[in-house]
Amino acid sequence: LKWAEQHLQLPLAQGAILQGVSAIGIALGAVLAARIIPLKKAVAVLPGMVGLDGPRTILIALQNSAELRTGGGITGSFILLTADDGDLHIADQADSSDFPSLDEPIIAVPADASALEGDDLGRFVQNTSLTADFPLTADLARAWWAMYSSEVPDAVVSVDLPVVAALLAVSGTVTLPDGSTVDADNLLEMVEQQLKRRRFAHPVRLETGPSPSPKIIGHLAQ
Repeated sequence: LKWAEQHLQLPLAQGAILQGVSAIGIALGAVLAARIIPLKKAVAVLPGMVGLDGPRTILIALQNSAELRTGGGITGSFILLTADDGDLHIADQADSSDFPSLDEPIIAVPADASALEGDDLGRFVQNTSLTADFPLTADLARAWWAMYSSEVPDAVVSVDLPVVAALLAVSGTVTLPDGSTVDADNLLEMVEQQLKRRRFAHPVRLETGPSPSPKIIGHLAQ
């Protein structure tokens, strides 16, 4: 919404409409990609991803569509997996509050991407998916994680809350430390409520503060 106001001079109401249209476009693009890209191409990379040809590290980046970005949603939580001969283990996890905001992009950002998305791309970890260019998103995620842990992941996988909800539908209900429960039916609502509580408590730019979802997602990962 801020980008629409600054670069397109759109009022809030029209910016919200543009945001909604963008969300529909993202969804349609995902459906089209699923139809165009054969499943066998995706399956071909899976053996290497799960460490069948040697140990690998996989960085999972969670996108929360409650705050839209061009590539999906705001990037608020990261989980590092180790994969070795098909065994997956959680090695580390972090949320957006673990990363600083920078005066300059963490890596060199192509001029066309910078011109389109503005100077926030590469300066805030939450804007890792601000670009529609996923290879650039992956490079940004690797750089942010290397800053956090000095380790560069072998692969980056981005997922959103509906994917987490689908996993919950298989794994079952998860009980949080406060006694509340999360399942496939209430995940999106709980994250949205957490976002609203944070907005009322800290009415500042989301790019400079912690993501709304890391606590819930962190417990789900464990």
